[in-house]
Amino acid sequence: MTVFSRLGKDPGSIGVAMKSSWQRLLIVGVLLLVLGAFGIYASSFMVRTMTVLVAGLLVIAGALQLTEAFLLHGLPSFAMTILLGAAQIIGGVAIYTHPEWAAYAVATTVAAVLVVQAIAQISLAFRFAPGGKR
Repeated sequence: MTVFSRLGKDPGSIGVAMKSSWQRLLIVGVLLLVLGAFGIYASSFMVRTMTVLVAGLLVIAGALQLTEAFLLHGLPSFAMTILLGAAQIIGGVAIYTHPEWAAYAVATTVAAVLVVQAIAQISLAFRFAPGGKR
């Protein structure tokens, strides 16, 4: 019994879809193999690229977090959401401007984001606890 036979033979099953698009799966696999080999060959380029990507993602996530904070205006998690967004933006800018400090900046940013998010989560849990204000 093959994997495709276990996944179903009706036209809407994933087995039929995978069987009909095996060429795309092969192309994606080959592209990933080439990208991985290039990453091993040009590791310093990959580190710089990942640094810029992480910095950009942190800035975008921080901006979205600040936008969410203003939607939550009046709730107790408003200040925590602002702090979380600010920490993400500051960390993203620090990583982008000082790529040689990227490892430390990533670790510090992740730690700060986790602490602020934990405080926000705990305050939200107490808010929804029995007897708490909802």
